[in-house]
Amino acid sequence: MKLVLRVTCSAAVILKAIVGPFLYNKISEIKAKSALIREDAIESYGGDEVLGIAQYVDDRSRPVHHRNHAIGMLANLSDRRALPVLEKHYTGYELSPTGTCCNLFSLCQYELKKAIERSRATEG
Repeated sequence: MKLVLRVTCSAAVILKAIVGPFLYNKISEIKAKSALIREDAIESYGGDEVLGIAQYVDDRSRPVHHRNHAIGMLANLSDRRALPVLEKHYTGYELSPTGTCCNLFSLCQYELKKAIERSRATEG
């Protein structure tokens, strides 16, 4: 039992050493992108974080991958005020059987669905 535990711990340490820097960099990248989108949304559309990001999602002049990232941000914020914009863009037709997005050139229906469900969960 001790040998198995020691091997498992050693494997975890090795895996952390290999994958850790990659994950740290990826997380840092995502946080930086979120901060830029948040700042841009508030500056461009005014209001608070939720309403600014919702308008960012609604702005067709923005790159689709940035709008998809903003949808993920709204999912994390879970605020019912974002529902009108989220529901406006949700069709549900682009979900694959695995629940992931099929089209990289349109808004991610999986992320929209998740954001809607989380936002509705905060409704009174």
